[in-house]
Amino acid sequence: MSWLEKCYSRMLIDNHITDLNPRFMSRFDPAEYVRMLKLSGVESSMVYACDHNGNSYYPTKVGHMHAGLNGRDIFGETVRGLADAGIIPVAYHTIIHHNWSAKTHPQWQMRDRTGNNHGNRYYWSCPNNDEYVEFCCTEISEILAYPVAGIFIDMTFWPTVCCCDSCRAKFRAATGAEIPEVIDWRDPAWVRFQRWREDSMAEYAMKLTGHARKARPGATVTHQFSPVLHGWFLGASSGIAEASDYTSGDFYGGRLQ
Repeated sequence: MSWLEKCYSRMLIDNHITDLNPRFMSRFDPAEYVRMLKLSGVESSMVYACDHNGNSYYPTKVGHMHAGLNGRDIFGETVRGLADAGIIPVAYHTIIHHNWSAKTHPQWQMRDRTGNNHGNRYYWSCPNNDEYVEFCCTEISEILAYPVAGIFIDMTFWPTVCCCDSCRAKFRAATGAEIPEVIDWRDPAWVRFQRWREDSMAEYAMKLTGHARKARPGATVTHQFSPVLHGWFLGASSGIAEASDYTSGDFYGGRLQ
């Protein structure tokens, strides 16, 4: 973790680029990207390995590679270029908000009590589905086979109150009860369910962190932690912090946040 103690200027450029248009990402130049970062003086750069569309920027064996790359491993080229330039590379990876996995494997989908399985542009996969968790671990292993100093795992929260088959089965096994249908903070059944949501998300985060540490010993691991500021709905807790080597997240709430 020594890089954290000496690296203060860090860069992330969002890269949730669809491949519905074959031209998108086809002209990306890793060498020019590295040159511009070197010019900026940053000490570290977070590089996209997989985006919310579920598009990987390297040749994945289990997911979907961005079609606009035509098989070119721009993640690997960028990571190696950054390291050669003396800039510390860190991998960005997304979970839950992952169009390809949710659309390709409907049984993995997160669903609320009405059956909704997405929000705006992105579909959700559920961290209580064991097959999906295995998929996440495999993608993390692929990413950490590259010489990165760490990985940022994004979207570690509940975008909805999930009532999918996997959640119902696991909650029933843990408590002997069904998921309550009414939000009522005076009802112990609802409070128990909310605690279970928080605990199951933290357990998922710890599982991914443990897998990452085995895949690349010494690499830092951190999760999206800013949802802890946004109330009960997203189900974030201190358990996400316990799964992280340092705090990292997006901020949208102005100076006070």
